[in-house]
Amino acid sequence: MLRPESVLPSFVPKHVLFAAAVALPLGAGCVAYRPAPVDVRASRDGLDRPAPGRLEFGGAVVFAHAHNPKLAGLVAEAKAAGLDTPATTVGTRANFNQEHLSATADPIALLRLGPRGRAFAQADATRGRVLATLRREQWRIAGDIANAYAVLGVLSRQRRPDLGLSPRRFREAGLAAEADLRVLDQARAAAEAETIEIGTLRDATEARLRSLLGLGAGAAVKFAPSSEAFVAEGPADRDALLSRPDVAEAVARFRVADAALRRAVANQYPSLEIGGEINLGKSGSGSIVAVRLPVGATRRARAAEHRREAARHGVGVALLAAERDLAERLAGYGAAAAQLRHEQAARTAVRARHKLALARLAVTPDAFGNAAMVAYNLVIQQARHRRAAVEATRARVDLAVARGWPAPKGASDE
Repeated sequence: MLRPESVLPSFVPKHVLFAAAVALPLGAGCVAYRPAPVDVRASRDGLDRPAPGRLEFGGAVVFAHAHNPKLAGLVAEAKAAGLDTPATTVGTRANFNQEHLSATADPIALLRLGPRGRAFAQADATRGRVLATLRREQWRIAGDIANAYAVLGVLSRQRRPDLGLSPRRFREAGLAAEADLRVLDQARAAAEAETIEIGTLRDATEARLRSLLGLGAGAAVKFAPSSEAFVAEGPADRDALLSRPDVAEAVARFRVADAALRRAVANQYPSLEIGGEINLGKSGSGSIVAVRLPVGATRRARAAEHRREAARHGVGVALLAAERDLAERLAGYGAAAAQLRHEQAARTAVRARHKLALARLAVTPDAFGNAAMVAYNLVIQQARHRRAAVEATRARVDLAVARGWPAPKGASDE
């Protein structure tokens, strides 16, 4: 019979070689640490490198899903959650005096059954929860992008009003009082202020879009304003709320809690370790069976049961929040739409008065004062209409989002 000591080098302890033979195959698959320091300046410059050029709404959403740092972080977390599973332990023991070596392993754990199998199921549930969070963030960001594009669409349709008044000839003819000239100056200043306010709002909206898309201030991009036609209001029934990504995220959290309970239940029961023993001094071997008793694991199982019940109530909380959100958005859109209709009617009326005032200037010597006041009212009313249009288009997008639009097509599983 071939004795173990006849094939082992005499200058190397037998138990060391045995331990190395067990450890080396396991160590071969280990992940090595690779430094990846963060340079703030390089990170800032990296945000400027994507140059998407001209973007419409659909392209902006796709670009944001690919470049928004928060979404990219959630994708990385989903990958981590899928891999965050427990290893199984292979135990080795050595008795140096009697030259005994033994190794044990849990066969149920190796087959991903029992407690370790439940741990894998919990990791899958956690990954599903992170993916649900990713879809919810994709939905929220897409809604914010839609809101910004709708506002840019309103701003792109604004035109500076033509006051149609040249005070010079009226002043020279003595037909314009000094007070009337000051009113006309006020109208011009109001028109200039409205132009600046529109430009400021456009700049702020584009800055918000850049942030949503994961673009730095130096990235070359032009946002193509969209009409409200790109907003799909979606179904208005309560069942539509069941598919909202925030409700789906609450359901995914319940599944994580349920998987944790299953794992806690499995951890209550004893586990076996089976292995063998080799005598290096003499030929011979034996078998080993060890039982591990998880004392006190019942309390953790009960705690996990309560956490699952809390997660079940979380689904109810999400449903109630979705219904409240929809009701508030419906009311908000109704009020904003009514206000916009009022401002549209007022703008139509003041435009008619302005046209009439300009016509009277040709036949009525003292009509300049009235024309100046109507010109001022025209500028003020156009600003009021623009603000109402912005609020109404925002409210319309918010209502569509409350109904689940635009639903993400599916989060990345890479």
